[in-house]
Amino acid sequence: MLEYYKGILILTTNQLSQFDIAVQSRIHTPVKYERLDKKQTVGIFCGFLAQYRARDLVTPRTCDEITKYVERELWKNKFDGRQIRNIMMSSMGLAHAEERKLEVSDVQDVVNMTTAFKGDLEYQMRKYEGEFASGIGPTTPSVAFSMTDHLDIEAQASNRV
Repeated sequence: MLEYYKGILILTTNQLSQFDIAVQSRIHTPVKYERLDKKQTVGIFCGFLAQYRARDLVTPRTCDEITKYVERELWKNKFDGRQIRNIMMSSMGLAHAEERKLEVSDVQDVVNMTTAFKGDLEYQMRKYEGEFASGIGPTTPSVAFSMTDHLDIEAQASNRV
């Protein structure tokens, strides 16, 4: 149906390998966005913090602490804009669920979960690509499951006994 579309269509993806050759041949002007640099990453986080601060969902002191955390460490994680948005929204969700303002620990907790998940996905993709390239094909389903999840499930099971 793409070939019959009249007008300008803008597609965005970070899954280029999933594009089939027929789709690729119909793209007239590809634009590649590079990874965010430190300044851009800090700017996106600060944009969310400014919104939360304006709505009195984070204290000025905590806002400064989170900004320092992002400038010092977090920008190195190479999160994209969508991941940053998800981190901030999930962090705010944690605080909201406990009926309190956003804290640095909320952001750190969500970053740790996001980083573990991202690592699990990358591992599964490398494993899948290795099996596929060897001609074996995938022998197990690609599932993101971290050792932390496994330990949590074991702990829950032992508490029920």
